Parts: sequence; structure tokens; C-alpha cells
Amino acid sequence: MRPLFENPEPPAVLPALWYTVVHISPMLRWKFANFVLPLHFSFVFAVVSAAWGTEHLQTPKCKVLDCDDQGGVGLLQSTAVHVKPPRPGWDDLKEVPEVEESGVWRIPPFGNRAMIMFKHRPRWRRPTVVEAKFKSSGPALAVLRSAASLAVVLFSTACFIPGCGLVLCACACCFARRRSPASPSPDASDGGAARQSTSRDAEAVQAGLWPARSAVARSDLVTLVCLVDILGNILLLFLLSPSGQKDSGFAPSGNLERDRLLSMMLETLSSAIFLLAFGRWEQQRHLVTLWQTLQSLRYFLIRRSLFASPWMFLGVAFLLPLVSVVGMVCELSVDHPLRLPPFLPKKMDTYAADGWLGPRISYQIQSKYMRGFVTAVCMTAYSTRVFLLLYIFSSGPQRDLEYVSDQDFSHLVCIAIVVQIASFLPNIIVQLQTVPLNMAQWWSQLEFPQAYRTGPFDTPCLAGEMDEGSELQARLASHQCRSITVVIPAYMPNEEDILMDSLAAYRTEQSKYPGEFRVMLVWNSPDEHPEMEEMLEQLQTEWPELSVHRNKLSTTKCDNLNMAIEMLETDFALFNDMDTMVSAATMCRASLHLFEENCDTAQCYLVHCWEDFAGLQDAGYFLCGPLITAYDSVLHLFQEVYGSLSLPFCNGRGSFWRTNAIKETGFDHRTLAEDHDAMYRAAAFHGFKGVLDTNMLAQERVPPSLSSLVSQRTRWESGQMQKTQALTWVVRSKHISLLKKMVVLNTDWSEKPFQGSPFMVWQVLAAIVMIARPNSLNPMLRLDMAGLTVNLPVIVLGLIVFPMSLRWATALLTSRYRPRWLAWVLQSFVLPFTYHVMRATIVSCKTLHNSLWTGRLDFVCTARDRTPSNSPTAKSTKSRDGSPTKLSFHT
Repeated sequence: MRPLFENPEPPAVLPALWYTVVHISPMLRWKFANFVLPLHFSFVFAVVSAAWGTEHLQTPKCKVLDCDDQGGVGLLQSTAVHVKPPRPGWDDLKEVPEVEESGVWRIPPFGNRAMIMFKHRPRWRRPTVVEAKFKSSGPALAVLRSAASLAVVLFSTACFIPGCGLVLCACACCFARRRSPASPSPDASDGGAARQSTSRDAEAVQAGLWPARSAVARSDLVTLVCLVDILGNILLLFLLSPSGQKDSGFAPSGNLERDRLLSMMLETLSSAIFLLAFGRWEQQRHLVTLWQTLQSLRYFLIRRSLFASPWMFLGVAFLLPLVSVVGMVCELSVDHPLRLPPFLPKKMDTYAADGWLGPRISYQIQSKYMRGFVTAVCMTAYSTRVFLLLYIFSSGPQRDLEYVSDQDFSHLVCIAIVVQIASFLPNIIVQLQTVPLNMAQWWSQLEFPQAYRTGPFDTPCLAGEMDEGSELQARLASHQCRSITVVIPAYMPNEEDILMDSLAAYRTEQSKYPGEFRVMLVWNSPDEHPEMEEMLEQLQTEWPELSVHRNKLSTTKCDNLNMAIEMLETDFALFNDMDTMVSAATMCRASLHLFEENCDTAQCYLVHCWEDFAGLQDAGYFLCGPLITAYDSVLHLFQEVYGSLSLPFCNGRGSFWRTNAIKETGFDHRTLAEDHDAMYRAAAFHGFKGVLDTNMLAQERVPPSLSSLVSQRTRWESGQMQKTQALTWVVRSKHISLLKKMVVLNTDWSEKPFQGSPFMVWQVLAAIVMIARPNSLNPMLRLDMAGLTVNLPVIVLGLIVFPMSLRWATALLTSRYRPRWLAWVLQSFVLPFTYHVMRATIVSCKTLHNSLWTGRLDFVCTARDRTPSNSPTAKSTKSRDGSPTKLSFHT
């Protein structure tokens, strides 16, 4: 019997700080009052208050096991300082039984129960309920304990390199072979004027990238070694299984002898070093993935043996991140051919594209049903996270560490804390990286009185920004707005009904822009549209600044954009969709960013019209419309990260580019996310910079139906899965710092099936240790949910909840959505059970299937909402039957 740590589980108390802040908010400035509203800190305050320690009461059941004249023995569910009878007035319990100082013990067979030694003989023999009074340590002792815990964590961190540092070291060793002289800085002697366009060929771009990894001479020998190691791991997994342990000499319950465990760790280390040096994704491909999965699975099966020895647990805490790094380095070190403009039209490009599974598996499996089965198996790999999460909050962790001594458990907790900090550190850096930008954007935001109350073809304008004496006019006094071209690609059957309305809106904005203003429409269609072509010819005659071009070789949006890029003659360009509206004031702000602040790209903040806000579409009420509008109204993590790091950001619409920058980048049709692919290549090849400004507004539209919404989001997600090739150039780029590379990889690295298993097991093993039992280094927050008592480590909650809450609160501040509290309610309580469920099931399954089996996907245009308007095209028999009617909120 060993004494249990007398550190009580703190309760979930009411957050008094939250109550106080809410009630003093009227005395603050209006901005700070709005800052209080969206905060998700009520839960954080509860955690902090609970961790600080208070005095509280619980009523656990106490059963007397044995009694004599000297006293009794009872079992209590937790430690206690004082024990009182259940009700006052019992004659046989006038004297309150006290607990001896050395009488609180932990008996392993009983899990988290404690044995209470009573000095006086209790008179009751049946199981009853007693009232246990818990008292935590005072503030002074809590501060000392926190300081001691912090010192242990810092010391452990200094001795044990976390996983993020290992990733950076591996990337530096594999991609930074030798340093070449830095590229000359761009000429900015003209005070922010347009940079001189330099001709960049493949050799110039290659000079801006670190050399790729060299090929291996005997790749067949490397493959043979991988196969032998994988077969050995499969045999070992059979021996570690419950059925294989009976005849193999292994100890029950997953316990292994120390020498066998050490040999397994040495095998993992040697094979990881071997693959890190000689493994290549082009040859070994998914043999590396299978090796990663087997390594992580076997260490999860022998977790009890690891917990029995803190040193072994420390070794595995180093090996599992190394296994994860091996797979990442192999896939990100592929020397892909550079993709530079000019790009051939898609119908003329005969490039060979394979899915993530590779050409061999795609060739061998041709059956639609067999491919669907493989996709289902890979999709099930994501469900492993759910099962592991359920295991963590079950009684499994207590059984896993049942026979671990208290001294060894303290060492395990120190290691687990370091592992948790290391695993969440990249995410913490990414989350906190966005906070200063969000606060600066919020503080400099101007009023938008027509927020989400504009019509479908109204341009969103801030309050008084074009008036004399406004902040914008003061900046324009010393700046001559550069010439701009608004580039609008169109797929005519899809956007025929709204084309004239969109052009009419930009014709109105031309009169407001203090500079040269052009509009270029590039469209394609498999059919003939004589009526529309006749109207466009007439409009060009009336409006000389409009140029219309039909691209007969185009089958994608990229082909239309590349045709427009070749004809650009102005200083910068705005790339929009047909249903995207941008004001002249926003164009002026873009000119300031591009030519005063020396940026290469500028991205607008996207808003929606009243129809999308209310869910009123031309086909009727669309329930998902208001939900998607609220979801898109808050900046997403990757948007904030790219803005905070000054990386070029292109969202496909509302994107401004310098003409020379976009001519050197272009748009590639080999990916469905041509906008994000362009910004990756712009940053990696040329070191271009960008800015995200929430005072630059662009109004877009929501898809009018659920099928169109699923198709649009599937295309977006598929494009994100295709960005691995561009990330290889980001990792090798000399123009991007090491910190930015780490942030981009953490934000944009898509987790492939099974490849994330080592990192997941790494976190799960640490979570099992931290949640098994409370101790002085790891205060617990006990919650009762649905009749199940759950222990939550306060340290982990702080690592997850605080950065996420802070980023989410500041991101909600920058939202133009009004009322803001409605966005908070929809984002917090409605979208997780509606849109996020659809995205995690239907969209994810389609995206995974596309990425596994093919790398050449067809671009499916998103259906446009054909809002009734005065456009003659609304009366076209091909697009709409009947006469259009104006709705009341259009007037």
C-alpha cells in the first residue's frame, strides 16, 4: 500500500470574473464593450477558478469493510481531510470520526478509491453515504506549486527536444544542403512604384529554391529492406495481440521484459534513420506509410510496458515524432517539375496525373465498387481518433497505470506534460500568431452601416469613405491611383442571367475611381449565344473601357484567367467571379497597398447580401444559406495566418495582383484550387508578399441549393488535398523563413489516411498518463457528464482552450456580420451540428475518394443564384421561363 497524493480534484465553480466583466462593460468604450461580448472565456475562467482551489463538499459513498473496538476501515471514492456523518442528530454518531493523517491509502485493485482508517469504531455496518469535506491548498502554496511545476517542465523541455523542433531540424537537414547567396532585394527606389518586371525562367526560379534530395542508386535494395522490416513488424503485432501472447512467452496485459522493449526501440530508431537517409517517395511511396502505421500500432499495444519504465516512455516519446517526420520528409522532398507560365489550355495539356495511392494501385484496381471499398477503409482510419478519445475518457487509463508506483507516476507525468506542450506548441504558435493582426484589423475598422443589408448587385461601401475629409481621401491626397483592370471570367450557360447586371454595377463604379479603369470579360461556352453576343457588342460600343473575349479553347476558369493575364496592360488587376461586387473605394485602398506599401497581392474581406443573410434565393427559401453566410463571415485560420505573415493570399475572388506579379505566376489548371496554388508558387518561387485588409470589401453569393453547395465545398477541399506538390516548393524556398514554413505546414498540411497515426498515438499515450489519476503536478478538473465522471487535466485545457478561444474571439471581432451575437450563436451551437457534420461526412468522403484515385479532376462550376433583375437576359427562354419580378427588399 502506498500513500496517495493528497491533492484534491478541484470543482467546477461559477466563473465570478465573467459575471463581473459583463456587468462593468457598459462603463468601457464601445469597442471594448464589443470585445467582451464574443469572448468564449467563460469556460476558461471556470477552469482557472477550479485550478486555483476552493473548499467544497461532495457526498461519496463509503462502505465499512471491517470494524472492531479500535476502529473501522472504509472505502471512499477520493481523498478527504474530514469526514462527517450523513445527518446531524444520530445518537450513535455524536463524535465525528476523524481520518488519520497517514490513513489515506491507495489500493491498486480498487482503482481510484481510497481506504479510510477511522480512529473510533463506526456504529453503522451497512453501506451508507457520508459527507466528505475537501479543502485545497492556499494561494501561496498554489503559487509555489505552479512555479515548481513550471521549472520541471522547462527543465524537461531543455533536455528533451520536442516534436516541432525535430520537424524543423529534419527539414533543415534534408532541404538546406548548402546556402547560396541571397537574392537581391527588389528595387523600391521609386517610393513604392511598380517593380520592374524581370524575366524569370526556370533557372532563375531554381536558384531561389534549395537543392532537392538526390536520388538513391540502389532503390530496389531500399525497397527490399522496407519489406523485410514491415513483415517483421506484422509478425510482432501478432505476438503482441492477446491471442499471440499465450504461446510466445510474452507477459500478460501487454507487459514486456525490458531487454525486449529496448530491442524494439532500437529497431525503430535504426529503421527511421535508414528511411530518413535513403527513403524516397517516388520509389517506396506507401511502404513508408505502412511502416509508420505498424510502428504506431505496436507501441500502443505495449503501452503498459512503457508506463512501467519512465525511461522507456521517454524514449518512445522521442521515437514516435521521429516516425512521423520520416513520412513527412519523404513526401515533401519529391523534386516535382516546376510549373511556370505560360500554361497550355487544359484540353491541350496531356500531363499524367495520379492520385495519392499512385499509378500502380490505380491501374490494378479499376472496379468502381472496389475503389469505393478502399475509400471506405481509408475513411475509417479517421474514426480511430474517435475510438481513442472514448478510450481516454473510460476506465482504461486507470487500468493501464494501476500497478505503477507513485514515484514512477510522477516521472511519467513530467514527461507527459512536456509531450503535450510539444504536440500543441505548433498549434499554439499558429493560433497566437493571428491575434495581433486581428486586433489591429479590428481597431482600424471603419463603420459598415449596410452590413449584410445590400442587394445582390450593390457594391459594399464603408461609411463616408469617399467623402471629403475621410481617412481614405486623406491618404489619396498624396497618391495617384494606378490603372486597374477588373478581370471577370465567365462560363456563359451558368452565368448568363446575371452577366449584364454585374457589368452595369462596374460601369457605375468606373465613374467613382480616380484613375484609369478597364473591365475585361473572358468567357467560354460549349454552345452559341447569339443574343448575348449581340448585347455585349452593343455594350462595348457604348462603353469603350469594356473588352469582351471568347476563349474557344477554354474548358476551365484557369484558361480564361490566363488568357486575360496575357492581355493585361494596366498596373494591377482585380480578379473576380461574376457575382462578386467590389467598390471603387476598395480599389483605391488596393492601389495604396500595392504601390505605397510595396505589396504584390491584396485580398478583400468577403461579405454577403441580404438575400444570403435571410436565405432567400430565386428558387425559394434555402435553409443552409443563413448558416453558410454566418460561417463565411468569420476569417478562417489560414486567412489570418497568411495575413499575419505577409504571405501572398488569393481567395479566387476579390483578389488584387500587380500585373507583373501575376504574369510571372499565372494560374494552373492542374489543381482545383488554382488561387491557392498561385499564392504558394508566388511565395516560393519569387518571394512575393501580400496583405489582407478588412476595410477592403467584396460581396459574394452563396450557392442556391444544397447540391451546389456540396459540389462547391468538395471542389475546394479537393484543391486543398492537391496542394502537397506546391508545399514541396514552399519547404525548399529560400524566400520563406523557417518560422513561416513551420506555420504553413502546420496550417495547410492535409492529414492523409494512416500517416497521422504516429503523431496521434504520441498524443494519446501522454493523455492516458495525464488523465489516469490526479497528482500535484497535474491538477484535474472533474466534470459529471451524462452520468459519467470525466477528469480533465487543467494543463491540457489551457493549451487547447486558451489559444483557441483567444483567436476565435479576436476573429469574431473582425467580422462584419451584424448582429455579431447571432454569428457567435450560429458558429458555436448550430454549425457544429449541421454544416460541420456535412463537411466531415459527405464532403470529406467525396474529397478523399477524388484524391486517392485521380489527380486530374474536372472543374465543375458553381451554380449562380439567378436573382430577378432588369437584365434582358432574365427573359431568355434558355435560362428562365416567365417574366421576372422584383422582390421588396431589392428596392
